[in-house]
Amino acid sequence: MPTFTDLILVTKSIETVARLTIGSTAIGDFDYNVLTGSLRIVFKSGGTYIYSNVSFTVFNGLVFASSKGTYFNANIRNNFEFTRI
Repeated sequence: MPTFTDLILVTKSIETVARLTIGSTAIGDFDYNVLTGSLRIVFKSGGTYIYSNVSFTVFNGLVFASSKGTYFNANIRNNFEFTRI
């Protein structure tokens, strides 16, 4: 379970990003742009994806999910437009 010290808020120009490094078997790390609702997920398999128009509620659910992969599959995958980068 992440703690507040795990969550880092970074401000760059006009973007505010919440970034979290986690212990997941599927997800390496992810960050969230509060202003645009963009969620970037780096998978341990090597793919990096940006999901569009993700609410803070969904991001928060991912942060506190006991299984990030299960939460991702149930709440993010196939529910948001994405771009592979």
